[in-house]
Amino acid sequence: MLDMIRQFAGQLSHGEKVALAADLRQMIAEELAASGGEPDACPHCGCTEFVRRGRDARGGQRYLCRGCARSFTARSRGLLAQSKLAASQWMDFAQCLADALTLRECAERCGTCLRTAWFMRHRACEVMASRLEPFRAVGEVQVDGKYFAESLSGNHVRPAGHEGAGTFEMPRKRHRSGSDIHVRGLSNLRVCAVTGVNELGDEFAEVCCRGQASEADLLGVLRGRAGLGATVKTDGKGEYAGALAALGAAHVTVDAKDRTTDNINVVNSMHSRLGHFMDGFHGVSTKHLQHYLDWFCYREQFRGSDGDARERIYRHECDGTYQTSRKDYVGMPIPFPRYWELAA
Repeated sequence: MLDMIRQFAGQLSHGEKVALAADLRQMIAEELAASGGEPDACPHCGCTEFVRRGRDARGGQRYLCRGCARSFTARSRGLLAQSKLAASQWMDFAQCLADALTLRECAERCGTCLRTAWFMRHRACEVMASRLEPFRAVGEVQVDGKYFAESLSGNHVRPAGHEGAGTFEMPRKRHRSGSDIHVRGLSNLRVCAVTGVNELGDEFAEVCCRGQASEADLLGVLRGRAGLGATVKTDGKGEYAGALAALGAAHVTVDAKDRTTDNINVVNSMHSRLGHFMDGFHGVSTKHLQHYLDWFCYREQFRGSDGDARERIYRHECDGTYQTSRKDYVGMPIPFPRYWELAA
């Protein structure tokens, strides 16, 4: 087949070769998008009882739900099904995600504007978050906090119909960049993300609170990720002891300055990779920080995989769905606003 294509392409002009390559890429992307497996449930009502019922315009299998009597396909209400962009653009964007490119680079490669590339990224992040495997609370688990400078960047004009509609007022003076904090050490101007890794290679990263995490904050993040049968190693932060005792997990405190005894080097190595990943985006708005943490964990989950990253991400884009609309993104409030309300 490839020999036939090469022979045919050799007879074409440069412009015709470019057009042929674009047509082939679009055709392959559409074929991959239409070749999904059988769905698990009806996307309209969630009923798991359905039967096959005809084909759609592209030849894909249609199904009829026995619960709500509505028809659907494996791609109904999916990321690509709801998009006006060509399948080839989403395939190109999958490569952008695999390479962790900036928004400007994504927009240029995919032929979109910056705003569209931004929405594509966050919808893909929702899909990647849904593909994360559950963290297994077994064996040795290392937990530590990673702190990020609070960033209030982004569009804060809330549309009519949202609570607090109107122009957003900055609760503090603008910083020159996301890391321009004039307070040394940990403070309420930094946001804590609790991270963890176990001996099986599972990882998690979740935005927890502003400043130092309390016992209640840690309990909320670690529930389901630490418990009976797990031995959790942490630094000397006292709040870990109460949270882990409530969860029934064994707790080992590690002196971060003493490298001759037990350590939490595995989670610290994860922090190093996370910091390198986040540095490429030059300051992430705190209200969208969880999406980037999910993206990072998705990359980590498949870090040792031999498969093609673009193909895997594109396949997940084809199968995935998203919940947050454009209007919801615009109206999204700043996280942890209580601190600024009390400071006013």
